[in-house]
Amino acid sequence: MKTTTKKKIKNLKPVECVADLRYRCTNCGLDHWISLREAKTKNFMIVCDCETLLKVKQIQTINVVYVEDTTLQNSPVNIKQISASAPVVKQTDDKIISQACAVLSTYGFTKQEALDIATRYTDKESFTDVKTLVSKILSNLEKTA
Repeated sequence: MKTTTKKKIKNLKPVECVADLRYRCTNCGLDHWISLREAKTKNFMIVCDCETLLKVKQIQTINVVYVEDTTLQNSPVNIKQISASAPVVKQTDDKIISQACAVLSTYGFTKQEALDIATRYTDKESFTDVKTLVSKILSNLEKTA
């Protein structure tokens, strides 16, 4: 004889939400992440690697509103139509490009030179991290020199 116990299923609501904010340096394009607590701090400033001081506009609150997307649930999906569409080309994130430019500037490139060369490489290939992009650029520079 088997005994079964009923398991109670409870719908949980979130206990906490973590929000970080990204700011981009207007001088060199490098991205900086700060916490919500820092964004709430009056006169909070970021010191960029290019030595630019960035004053952050104070944020009082962030309201997160959950809206259920029902557009996909109600419409049938044609799999043949999706597979026949143009291939998706993965692009390198702007954050990676700006960080690579900051690294290249330490090697003596001007900001514009670094941006031009990084853009030239990311147009041909997608990169997921700064180290790989900078390594590829520097290794190819050695071959052309």
